[in-house]
Amino acid sequence: EDANAQNQQPTPAPSLSHEPAHQQPTPPPTVVILSIDKAPAHTQKKLTPFMSHAQEKPLVYDGNGKKIRR
Repeated sequence: EDANAQNQQPTPAPSLSHEPAHQQPTPPPTVVILSIDKAPAHTQKKLTPFMSHAQEKPLVYDGNGKKIRR
């Protein structure tokens, strides 16, 4: 029992609980980055039609989809 008690104290259980605490802040940034990436992606997709439409008027699209500047 004493051996178990001694083993339990040095056990990396406290360290592990601390490590996740340190690692937890790391995942949130990743999630935020993902959501940020998705947000710009949606904004870009919505803006792209507007931007491309505005640019496509002066810029003529080639049959291959290449922009031809006049």
